[in-house]
Amino acid sequence: MKLDREQVQGITHPALRAPLQGGAIQIASQLFFLSHLNGVSCISRDPLDKRPSFTFPCHLLVFPAMEFIQPFITTIAKLLILTMAGYIVFKNTLSQEKILKPLLWVFLNVFLPVFFIHSFSSAWESAINTSSSTSGWILMLSFFIVSVLMMAAQAFIGWWAIYKTKLIDTDHPIEMLGLFAVSNAGYIPLAILQPIVPPSIIVYMFFFILAFNLLTWTVAVPRLKGAKAGNPILACINVPVIGLISGFLLASLNLYRYIPSPIQACAHIMSNVSLDFILILLGGTLAGIPRTGLRHYSEFKWHIILKLILFPAGVLVLAILLPLSSLKADIASAIRLALVLEAATPPATTLIVVCGAFGSRRQTDFMGSGMIVTYLTSMITIPVFLLIAAYLFY
Repeated sequence: MKLDREQVQGITHPALRAPLQGGAIQIASQLFFLSHLNGVSCISRDPLDKRPSFTFPCHLLVFPAMEFIQPFITTIAKLLILTMAGYIVFKNTLSQEKILKPLLWVFLNVFLPVFFIHSFSSAWESAINTSSSTSGWILMLSFFIVSVLMMAAQAFIGWWAIYKTKLIDTDHPIEMLGLFAVSNAGYIPLAILQPIVPPSIIVYMFFFILAFNLLTWTVAVPRLKGAKAGNPILACINVPVIGLISGFLLASLNLYRYIPSPIQACAHIMSNVSLDFILILLGGTLAGIPRTGLRHYSEFKWHIILKLILFPAGVLVLAILLPLSSLKADIASAIRLALVLEAATPPATTLIVVCGAFGSRRQTDFMGSGMIVTYLTSMITIPVFLLIAAYLFY
């Protein structure tokens, strides 16, 4: 049995409209739960109208919060399902060599640049016009600076734990420092945030990713390569970075409108599937990590505690204290959420690719062990911090 449309319209609390579209059992369970929390009053809209309409106290703040957490739970489920699907599909060696590598090339050199270009232009106006006293340009620059500061802070924590205090005893200090400093700043945060934050936040995130890429390829990667390092400036010139810069120029100069409509339509479709594509390929990349020579978990214990638990907890506290009152509530909440999520991400898979191409087998095995341990841990820590941030900021 279901309520008809007019009866459902009698429900004045928005958090209860959707459940009341369901069956009688679901309705009864909602009303029973509410009656035990704060009391339920059943009144008629009109003395002659005997159909019940339900009203609930406005101070039941728990229900709007619970209602909003649902998209976060859906996003977490999608993250886990698609990543696991990629891991299963690309687990064998043949699919790694014949399918995953070509798909990674297509994604990095076609889909990701198109995603940057299209997303920049589609959300540019809302990113610039923040409807507040804070300019969109200031927020873009702020995200760029915060990326530099966050990467430097993680590197400092790693240096303190490895070299200063000897808290982490490892025979691969450079690689361990890389695991601290170089996080997965793009793939995981974008895939999680894109369905749940305003489009303008994604534009601000691009500046975070741009700073991260510049620092990764000019500072971190040359340290890992050692004597084999080439020109760090040339290393920054890759297709995704070109896509970021091109998207920024096309959007800021209002040139995207001159691109033919059929091409824009194709770019829109490619952008919509790109972030799901990211998660599947991430699972495939993790499946390709060598299983031989894996290190013991205890070697990464303090890395997990410092980088994946204490650091994002500290950023969460700072996000709460950020003076963002001049911004619209949804923008301020999304900025806080984005910063916490960036702080909670595991190391970038770029690290193991660099070690595999330029390092020794021992370096690759060490980095592979670090990736497996941190990503398994992140399957717990990221959802926890995401839900805490959703509860605090929304």
